[in-house]
Amino acid sequence: MRLKMWHGWLIGSITVVTAIILLGMSWFYSTADIRRVQAYAKAAGISTTWVEAAFPVPTAADQAAMGELARLAHQQSSLRTTDVRAAPRQIDPANAALRDHEAAIPATYWHELDAAIDSLPEVPGCLYERVMQRSTFEF
Repeated sequence: MRLKMWHGWLIGSITVVTAIILLGMSWFYSTADIRRVQAYAKAAGISTTWVEAAFPVPTAADQAAMGELARLAHQQSSLRTTDVRAAPRQIDPANAALRDHEAAIPATYWHELDAAIDSLPEVPGCLYERVMQRSTFEF
């Protein structure tokens, strides 16, 4: 059985498209560049994982506090308008729209937010400060 000319073109086109897709997927899912940057960071003394950065593993209480903060953040986003142009702006002194907006938020929300922030775990220092103290870069 002899293939016609268009059969060859069809098989060739499918092969090329498949090869391009496979190459694109292998490039997209490749982590070689990330591993290279991690190696450079480790050589420079910069931690690349939470364990190396000396961040403690969050306990169940810490995770509950972060969940409560996320819940309150979602609740606050539902109180705001979605129209960016109509949203009140923080200016000095506060305008009437901003005062009205904040007055519409119940006081219990602010008390819950303060309690959630106070219950968050404390991190062992700022990562930025630890990186900047050992950094050899000039700013």
